[in-house]
Amino acid sequence: MSRPMRILRVANIPDNRTGGMSRYIHFVSDELRAAGHTVDHLFEDGLRTHGGGGPLARFVAPVRAAREVLSRTRRGQWYDVVEMHEPLAAPYAAAREWSRALPPLLVSVYALEARSHEARLGYDRAKGQPVSVRSRVGPLSIVWQANFALRRADHVCVETTADAAYLTRRLGVPRRRVTVQQGGVHPRFFADAPGPRAGILFVGTWLRRKGILDLVPALTAVLDLHPGLPVTLAGCGAPAGRVLADFPERVRPFIRVLPSITDDAVLAALYREHAVFAFPSTFEGLPLALLEAAASGLVIVTTGVCGMADTITDGANGLLVPVGDVPALTAVLDRVVADPGLADRLGRAARESVRGYTWARSAAQFQAAAEAAAGRGGERETP
Repeated sequence: MSRPMRILRVANIPDNRTGGMSRYIHFVSDELRAAGHTVDHLFEDGLRTHGGGGPLARFVAPVRAAREVLSRTRRGQWYDVVEMHEPLAAPYAAAREWSRALPPLLVSVYALEARSHEARLGYDRAKGQPVSVRSRVGPLSIVWQANFALRRADHVCVETTADAAYLTRRLGVPRRRVTVQQGGVHPRFFADAPGPRAGILFVGTWLRRKGILDLVPALTAVLDLHPGLPVTLAGCGAPAGRVLADFPERVRPFIRVLPSITDDAVLAALYREHAVFAFPSTFEGLPLALLEAAASGLVIVTTGVCGMADTITDGANGLLVPVGDVPALTAVLDRVVADPGLADRLGRAARESVRGYTWARSAAQFQAAAEAAAGRGGERETP
């Protein structure tokens, strides 16, 4: 075993175990602690950004994160590595440039900001959506901050091979300073369904990036073809009435909306109820929902980009459709609903394909990145 490390993990999100990113952080930290490392968290409340929105929030949170880390080091609270989520890390990266004596910086990427911005604009143009000056320019302040930190980090963790390639080819980050860290699946999600499966499940925030502009017409068409088919939209983060308003009135009675998911046991039961997992996202890292749905034996219908492309092979352990292609999404969903045997075969293959995605493996990948950051940090301090 390598020597125990003291790690500070910083993310401007609520400290809970229900949101995808928060669950990811906690699961990995639990494994790191079990391996003998000391892991501290600095979440939204510690940064005093809870409820703080507006145009300045994208600058305030990163500055507060850097100030809190600097304050801890001045008080003698030392860390071998400070890990920060990509949009937060620029001010601390600048402080590291000024003083190499500060703890090394590991930047974690859950979906690369630069690629996300490019994907958003490309999708909106393809859909004929208005692309305003604000939508083109507004996010660049986050992208610029993120790119500044990524170029100067001692090491970077990404979830997808596409993000790793972008870092090396477009941002000039040496490949040796990039680690691909994938999420894990808790064993509870591998449990067999207690009875027959039926229906389509979507798990995700009700946002354009999640492909809802494509999901709504596709689900509507499938419900017209298969009257009474149960459909569940879970973890939407929006009131049920607001989500249902996007659908024609005739199909609303067959759609169940769960604005939030209370815990993993509820989520696991939800997966086991359904046969099909529809996830037409336009851009992601590697979503935990995708891995958990696969472990639960659902047939995965998703887009062939980002972490989905790293995980799902079309026709082998799921079915892939092009981003934004409503007819293709409709046809594939209709196909697996009409052919339970195909859905069962692909669902079983999906389950087997993610058995190696454990949280111990994910934590080991993170630990390797942290050790690389700490080692490089030490090298930089040597005259």
